[in-house]
Amino acid sequence: MFEGAVREGNALPAGWWLLWVAIACGLALLRTVHPDCIRQSQWAWTNWRLLYQAKGDNTGWTLVDGLSNGLAGLSLSLSVSGMWSVAHGGVFTWSLFFRLWMLWFLMMAIRWCIRHLMGLASGSSLLGREWVLSHRVVLESTFWVIAPLGIAATFKGPEAARFGLVLSGVIWLTCWILRQHRVVMRLELFGRNRLMTMLYLCALEVLPVAVFCRAWQG
Repeated sequence: MFEGAVREGNALPAGWWLLWVAIACGLALLRTVHPDCIRQSQWAWTNWRLLYQAKGDNTGWTLVDGLSNGLAGLSLSLSVSGMWSVAHGGVFTWSLFFRLWMLWFLMMAIRWCIRHLMGLASGSSLLGREWVLSHRVVLESTFWVIAPLGIAATFKGPEAARFGLVLSGVIWLTCWILRQHRVVMRLELFGRNRLMTMLYLCALEVLPVAVFCRAWQG
């Protein structure tokens, strides 16, 4: 079906396409067990307080959260690795895909640790749960936007793949700006607690970027 669709001989392995089929099946399962997942992803961008209220006390990690998070990381890894290989005219390698997917889980683990540190620093676990929930769902919804872009750009060829990588970066930057806007909303809290400021800047912004650059270099 896809033979010859990607220009200049940059056909991707069958496993790459099969993983997209697996993601589609996973999303169908997610919609079945969690019908509000799309609405909550929209709230992550528009009104995160509604998102938090919808979660209520269920802000801990659940199997549904694990499925959603794993699928989002998988879609990110497939999108970026596919567009990168096509854009640079090289043969697709699974090493980049696996590095990106493992990086995704590492970033989530970092945020989980910081959640508890923020709770200890603020004297309330509520802030940590609220913060991580907002970050996680915003990132997941961001990559559900990038996923169809990655498929289309990879399918169209090198020029489209390069454009897709740039556009994906713009989408990621928009997500980053949204997070900083929420930091400004919490500026009074951060101003009173320098440890909170250091935790946020180092753990939630600087460290993930440093880890990403190191993983990209291999």
